[in-house]
Amino acid sequence: MRAAPIPGDGARGKHEMAKAHLAIATVGEVGLVAVVMRYSRALWAEWIDFNASTAVFGRVLIHAASCFGGAPRRWIFEEPDCRVLHWDGRREHIADLLQAVARHMGSSLGIWHDRYRGPATAACEHLVCAAACPTRLELPAGNAALRLLLDDTVPHMPHPRQPARTIAEMFAEERGHLLPLPDSWGAPDIWFEDENDDGTFCA
Repeated sequence: MRAAPIPGDGARGKHEMAKAHLAIATVGEVGLVAVVMRYSRALWAEWIDFNASTAVFGRVLIHAASCFGGAPRRWIFEEPDCRVLHWDGRREHIADLLQAVARHMGSSLGIWHDRYRGPATAACEHLVCAAACPTRLELPAGNAALRLLLDDTVPHMPHPRQPARTIAEMFAEERGHLLPLPDSWGAPDIWFEDENDDGTFCA
């Protein structure tokens, strides 16, 4: 694992506080989701079942915000056409669902149109190489192994723009800029349909 700088963003600094990048990769019959905080490079990830309902994508945002202890002020989805490719070849438009969940947190949703690869996409690529890909039946064990990998590596890594500081130190600074989580999600049932708690949370 390594924390890569985002080309062209070196001078933005604290203006990037509390913005989270989201990417989804198809790996075999499952999906890998990565959420990267743009300022600190704090990383949260989980394997998901792409054969599940659309609700799984809304839960990604809920799980990530719960992991970080607050909601990012802006989510940036690194899929320009707002579609995800399922393991069986289906393409599904999920922007409306993600936007509804983000709004419930008081956040906004943006789309990554930069010509450069986004940080969450880069994290997905690194994790696919570093972590064993589970089958759909192995998701709980696969996420437990992924959590150990992230907890052992990411917090202690030097930040790509401030190498004298670790990602954990940078995130401690960023955490105070996150929005408070809702007292109650009060969401439509579809957000929680078939919910399980085998996601991996790492800050």
